[in-house]
Amino acid sequence: MSILYTAIDLYIPQRAPLNSTAHRKPYLRSTRELCKCLIKKRHLWRKLRINKHDTAIRLKYRECVHQWRHLIQQQQEKTEEHLIEANSIGSLYKFVNKRISSRTGIPPLTNNNNDKLVTIIPRPVCLMIILPV
Repeated sequence: MSILYTAIDLYIPQRAPLNSTAHRKPYLRSTRELCKCLIKKRHLWRKLRINKHDTAIRLKYRECVHQWRHLIQQQQEKTEEHLIEANSIGSLYKFVNKRISSRTGIPPLTNNNNDKLVTIIPRPVCLMIILPV
């Protein structure tokens, strides 16, 4: 039998394994508090699946979900604040292009005269005009 396996290894081409890192989703850093909350949420979900009609577990799970959503929102706000503080137009375009559904990207920022904004000073003013709060 070993002769057969040796012959197979020698004469039949094998498919090379794909690089597993090429197909992974980008790693999102999470705070310790967010990770703990996620673990707690999973634990409560398992308990809730077993005891579907237990209102105490359901209440704890809902509170944990609300806290988890709040922590995610805080993390997203911190990421956006960091992006603004970086004052880099390239990182702004990269951030926006990741989140839009149209994969063609966004064009450069322009003022009312269709001139591209290259200087750093008028960008926030232009963004306030384009994206009103």
